[in-house]
Amino acid sequence: MSIDKKLLNIILVFLLIVIISSGILFKNFFTSFSQVGELEKYYYNFNSYNDLSSDILLMTINLQDYISYSEGEYLDIYFKHSSLAIKKELELLNSASLDNKQEILDMIEMTKSYISFVDKEVIPVIKSNEYSTEDLKSLHLRNKVFSQELTEKLRATTSANHIRLIITFKVRL
Repeated sequence: MSIDKKLLNIILVFLLIVIISSGILFKNFFTSFSQVGELEKYYYNFNSYNDLSSDILLMTINLQDYISYSEGEYLDIYFKHSSLAIKKELELLNSASLDNKQEILDMIEMTKSYISFVDKEVIPVIKSNEYSTEDLKSLHLRNKVFSQELTEKLRATTSANHIRLIITFKVRL
């Protein structure tokens, strides 16, 4: 009888260990599954930021070329990439976490300011064909400043997003 009790106790302890281990395993599985979803979202945002960076770069370079050469093809490429940049910014805004939305909104405002500068100042001056070397220098300089501001804002927003991801995963581990 005592062997049966000992065997029963061993079996119960073994079952208890299996049940506890299974619970821990399932908890870790669901946590990992959740983290994979967050990584997929981060990867999508990372790619979106890279695409946005390319569009902003091509937008500003082609405007610079339009100012320099007054050729419509550069303006067409500028328009294409400015619309792609706004579209990508809006996608990022719709997928952003609450603490990231203001950074994206600031980026959108900066891009709109740039587009306004182009629509109200650059295009009319270049299309008028009545501009001086000083006018072109001024437009080049303002475009350069806008380009640097856009690039820096994008870099800061991307870095902040990256830091949030690192913090999120360190806290959960």
